[in-house]
Amino acid sequence: MVVCSSGIGTSKMLMTRLQQALPQLKKLKSTSLFEMLHHEVASSYDVIVSTIDLGKVDFDYFLVSPILSEAEIIQIDVYLQKKQGVLPKYPIKEAEKFNLQGSIHHFEKLEEQVGTVLALLKTFQVFPIQQVVKNIEEVSEVITKVIYQNQPKSRMDYLINALTVEEQQGGVGIPGTTLALFFIRNEMISRPLFQIFTLRNHVRLQATDKTEIEISTVLVLLAPEKLATGSIDILSRLSTLMIESDEVIQSFESGDRNKITSLVIQKLHQFIDS
Repeated sequence: MVVCSSGIGTSKMLMTRLQQALPQLKKLKSTSLFEMLHHEVASSYDVIVSTIDLGKVDFDYFLVSPILSEAEIIQIDVYLQKKQGVLPKYPIKEAEKFNLQGSIHHFEKLEEQVGTVLALLKTFQVFPIQQVVKNIEEVSEVITKVIYQNQPKSRMDYLINALTVEEQQGGVGIPGTTLALFFIRNEMISRPLFQIFTLRNHVRLQATDKTEIEISTVLVLLAPEKLATGSIDILSRLSTLMIESDEVIQSFESGDRNKITSLVIQKLHQFIDS
């Protein structure tokens, strides 16, 4: 179910994006806020996404931007996969949970998760940007030169454009913080990468709630378009890490390389162990 302010307009764009990004959603329906709160039965739908805050309701839903960011897509995808796991089509007997096939599946997913964490750790760094940057274009160019140093110009041009478009279309600033998260999945990206950049000066850019904020720390999360379930799970958790708590936000905002690195390592360990 897609909920928009009037049930039309932006809902068409959002429904198209959902169909493209999550083909497992076979039937999509749009409705207005009034209809959702007064006439629709939430339990009739596998997932509910809304471009507006529904307030205090007795069902789960995803509050998303009309263009649906990559981070939002992954969160919905993980939710649907977990729901399928929690509600299997055929009940599984307790004795069958640890059979050979089930164990293989469990360790295959664990292998995917460990592989993703290892790739993230191998590319992780907290990099201070020494030069003054004035806008999102300059931020994107400087970041790309660090990430793709000695890479073909075509790859660098792609990432500069992707970072800029991400900010313009959906907003990347995290409201109430001085943080920005760029989360990009594309077939030109060969492996997961997570890097953090601390800026010498504050830069104004668009936040996810469409307001403008000043940021001083940029988090960049890159991943291939095609990912295994275990990889999606890790990246989804990582993409929401910076809003986990005030303590985590303060650590990222501090710009302290050792503190941030210790936090990221600790959280990645927790992702595997949980």
